[in-house]
Amino acid sequence: QTGKLLMRQCADNVKKVSLELGGNAPFIVFDDADLDAAFEGAMASKYRNAGQTCVCANRLLVQAGIYDTFVEKLAEAVQKLTVGHGLEGAFEQGPLINQAAVNKISSHIEDALAKGGRLICGGQPHALGGTFFEPTI
Repeated sequence: QTGKLLMRQCADNVKKVSLELGGNAPFIVFDDADLDAAFEGAMASKYRNAGQTCVCANRLLVQAGIYDTFVEKLAEAVQKLTVGHGLEGAFEQGPLINQAAVNKISSHIEDALAKGGRLICGGQPHALGGTFFEPTI
């Protein structure tokens, strides 16, 4: 709806516009993938800017034959991510943008668990408080 509104407003003024209306990006890893490359790509895609960019993967789909190996490697790396305020040190994950984002992530986790998902690591607001959230799988 927002995209349609912006398009109409731009059309009325003959303004050029480009709308990126995606937002449910999967990251897919098949059995024959280069696991190291897939792992590096998944880390960059999911955890960049605390997962808050329009190009971050929203879900990782991993084929059964490599699932356990991939998740184990990913969990090991995610648990090592450092969390903190970017102006106070060299941290890899900062805060979420606002409390609504914290609530949304918490809701997604609760929904996944209710539907049979497993929490591998993280899943809670971070001990730092504010809008910091634990890196989660």
